[in-house]
Amino acid sequence: TWEQHQDDGSFKQQTCKLGAALYTTAAYALSTHEGSQNDSVLSEVVRRSFAFCVSQLWLIGTLPVATKDEYRDVGQGVLRLLTANRPLFLSLFVTSAPATERLLLLLGQPSGSERRSMAMLIVSQLVASAKDPSNSSKFVGYEPSTARSGAPSLALVKLQQSTVRVLDSWVQSTAQAERTRGLSAMAALYEAGIGSDLVAELWLQSGWVDELWDQGDVDLRTTQLALLALADACSSDTAVGPRMKKAGNGLVQELVRRGGSKSATNEDRELAERAAVVLAKWSGVASTPAAPTAESGSVVEAAPTEDADPVVLADMHMQRIVDLLASSGEPDRAAVERATEALGYLCLQSKLKEHVVQNESLLKGLFSFAIKSPVASLKFSAIMLVRNLTQYRVVLTEEQKRMRQLQQMGAKVQKKAAGAAGDEEDQASDAPEHVSARAVLVCKAGAVSLLVSAVQPRMSPSDSVKDAVAEIAVALATTQALRGLLVQQGGVRALLSTLTSDAPKATTTPYSPQALRQNRDKLVAFALAKIAISVPPHLAFADPRELVRLLLSLLLEDTDAQALLMKFEALLALTNLASAQPGSPNDVRGFLANDLNGFAIVEMCVLSEHPLVRRAATELVCNLVYDPKVFERYAGNADREIPAEDVQIVELPDDEDESYRSQRLHLLVALSDVDDVPTRSAAAGALAVLTSDARCCRYLFLIHPRAPDVFLSLADDSGVEFKHRVAVIWANAASCGDTRVVDRMRHQEGVVKSLRIMANDSSMPYYAAAKSALEEISTR
Repeated sequence: TWEQHQDDGSFKQQTCKLGAALYTTAAYALSTHEGSQNDSVLSEVVRRSFAFCVSQLWLIGTLPVATKDEYRDVGQGVLRLLTANRPLFLSLFVTSAPATERLLLLLGQPSGSERRSMAMLIVSQLVASAKDPSNSSKFVGYEPSTARSGAPSLALVKLQQSTVRVLDSWVQSTAQAERTRGLSAMAALYEAGIGSDLVAELWLQSGWVDELWDQGDVDLRTTQLALLALADACSSDTAVGPRMKKAGNGLVQELVRRGGSKSATNEDRELAERAAVVLAKWSGVASTPAAPTAESGSVVEAAPTEDADPVVLADMHMQRIVDLLASSGEPDRAAVERATEALGYLCLQSKLKEHVVQNESLLKGLFSFAIKSPVASLKFSAIMLVRNLTQYRVVLTEEQKRMRQLQQMGAKVQKKAAGAAGDEEDQASDAPEHVSARAVLVCKAGAVSLLVSAVQPRMSPSDSVKDAVAEIAVALATTQALRGLLVQQGGVRALLSTLTSDAPKATTTPYSPQALRQNRDKLVAFALAKIAISVPPHLAFADPRELVRLLLSLLLEDTDAQALLMKFEALLALTNLASAQPGSPNDVRGFLANDLNGFAIVEMCVLSEHPLVRRAATELVCNLVYDPKVFERYAGNADREIPAEDVQIVELPDDEDESYRSQRLHLLVALSDVDDVPTRSAAAGALAVLTSDARCCRYLFLIHPRAPDVFLSLADDSGVEFKHRVAVIWANAASCGDTRVVDRMRHQEGVVKSLRIMANDSSMPYYAAAKSALEEISTR
């Protein structure tokens, strides 16, 4: 029927409108049918249906007269067919000049249009599929050996060739509409993150970048806006950004100056605003090294334009935001967003962070406007500004620090040779105390409320927004004074809402924790750990169990510097969570240690080589032993090696007899004798709890060769907390019911003397325990 109406455009349009979705669904079903690969007849039907979608439905459904629904149906159909059979679809689409040109035409649509957004999604999926060499198998000339060589796939090469051919002709065209379309399409490719995959060849052409900007001064306003959009989109590309900056710096600065003149028109001011954004992004782009001096007789290259002063740019954008927010009527949201985005890029430079963060009225006004705005992109721009203002330096291992020092030494030599200043000021601005102070200021301006508003379900937050919120939350929570504020303003609930589907959920079923796979989940858990260290758990968390799962997963992270910091703070948070009254509704000890099988993970952390991780894990054990099942792990069979009660024990076993080392209590004894005071205190505290069981007392005083001496050395410590712990241990041992334990204490030199000293001062916390132990020893 379609062939019978080959020249009937209205029939084709109506057919596409009514049947595109149905036809592509049928083609998808045929392609994914179990026998489609082996049945030659069915395979040919599939090929023809795919070809029809590419050569007919795609071209008809994307015509300018096509409705929004028609375009959506065709676009979604194309994506479905691509996923159904990538090799077949690529071979048909990429080799079809009309199909690829139509895709580029859609990419050249105005920024923000739905057609452009769908085209960006399609081209991204095409590139991702084309990169896989196995998806080139349907192309003429495909060689499996070439696919294994590591060279670009045949599909990607073909897609590059068709893209470069079309865009080069458009950009070089004298027709302003075509040139605008080409520049806009190139900008879209870089916005989608695939510009370097498809059009890298254009930048290598001699003089191509210079010609781009030479013509820019005489282009129409719409074309100049497209050129600025391209400069903006590719500014972060390390290969393209410096070249664009070198060639276009002069014109872009001139556009900014024209927009600031008294005679400037509205068009001039719009161009100046976009140009100022480009300058802000270029401020962080290294300039291309100057070319060698040309030989005599040839043209000498002009000196590059001096970069715009970043401070002046920052002031320009801050004033622009203030003026927009103070204007009568509704502020121009798009203009506020552009200025905020530019300011955020400028704040990647350390010296500007302090300059911007001191403008409290600006930040308050901007954050308030962004919070009220229903536009997600404006919130994201404001969030990225907060991120850049509060970002801490990455935690490095010792080896990484040495490598960084070597790199900085080399950079200093180059800067000195070039007459540039050093980076001492930048390092000072990024020192932890300065970042913390900036975090306080942005929170004072309303940053927490901004983060919470950005991840509300009604905003349908993107992954980029959620990632940024999680990263900022870690930075804010690093400042202890801000943790309560994060809880008060809904930061905990907001963070939990950003977790991915891979994150563990709060259920009571037995579960073995696993390392978090998504970086966002790690950041969320890290931020919540910092909050849980300082804020009472019952005030901060509606259901502490979900947090327990996340924190246990952090304990399974690698051993790099950042992971060790995560482990340490997760252990501190778990210790706080496990400090609730035993048996209370907020008691998570049993859930943590038993339901989640977390005790084994904690024990591994106790054995860590890192002293801070080992300390925090020991403190957690001290809290966990109040759980009956954890208690039994230590007390169970502790005295199995002790002779019968009617056998007199004369002396402790030799230290060379290692049988006692297999008991968990031995590790706590060893930790009670380490140099680190908090670790020693926590281990002794756990033993004070465990010695309430006679089995533990018999092990420590009748089996372990060093425990009695360790306790005596702790009693001799000047710290009150150590004397208190040992007094409790001795009191428990003296009342355990085994006279041999009491005899051991009575005859150990120094025990009775220490108890008498402690029992002489009734004002001390250890007085009652010491007096009880002394009485038991004296009466038995």
